[in-house]
Amino acid sequence: MGLIECNSDNQFDDILRSNQGKLIIADFFATWCGPCKKIGPQFKEASKCKPSITFVTVDIDKCKETAMKNGVKSVPTLMAFVGTNRMDVCSNTANLLDWVSKWERNTSTGESVVPGQIDLLPFISVSSSEILNDVDETQFRLMFSSPENNYKLISDCDEQLIINLVFNRPVKIHSIAIGGPGDEAPKTVKLFANVPRRRTSSITLC
Repeated sequence: MGLIECNSDNQFDDILRSNQGKLIIADFFATWCGPCKKIGPQFKEASKCKPSITFVTVDIDKCKETAMKNGVKSVPTLMAFVGTNRMDVCSNTANLLDWVSKWERNTSTGESVVPGQIDLLPFISVSSSEILNDVDETQFRLMFSSPENNYKLISDCDEQLIINLVFNRPVKIHSIAIGGPGDEAPKTVKLFANVPRRRTSSITLC
C-alpha cells in the first residue's frame, strides 16, 4: 500500500473508510517536533518493509479534528487501525517494527467472511476464557492457537455447553459463526453479555 501523507481530516476519514478490514498504521506528528523527525525515517523504512500495510503520516496541525478525536496528547504518537476501528497505540517508538509486525500477524488471518468486518479471534484472552461441560478442554484451548485444524467442542454429561469468552479490549460483535457436521451441529444458541450492572436498593420509610 505504501506511505500516504495525510493533510486534512476528510482525507484521513477517506483512508479509513476505503480500507475496511485492513491494517493501517498512522504516525501523528508535528513539523516542529524534534522526536518526530527522528521517527520519520524509521516509519518510512517500515512502510517499505511492509508493503501490504497502509502507512499514513498525519500532521496534527493540519488534521486537528482527527488528532483530537483519537486522543492524541503528544507527538509522535503511533496508532494501529483496522478500517475505521482504532485498535492500539504505540508508546515505545523504539520498537516500531516489532509493534507493526505484531499487528500484521494479528490481522493477516483476520479477514472476516462478513464484508467490512474483522476476525476478533486475536483479541480473545484465552487464559481468562473457559468452557464448561466439555469432554476435552484442551480442544478449546488449541482452537484459538490453530483454528485451521478444526478442533471439535463436544458436550459431556448432557447436551449443553457453556462457553465464556473474555476479550482483552472493548469490542463490538457484529456476527458469530458456529459450524458443525450435520445433526451434530448446535440446535439452539443463547448469547449473554456479562456486563456488570450497578445494584440499586429501595428503602421504604414508615
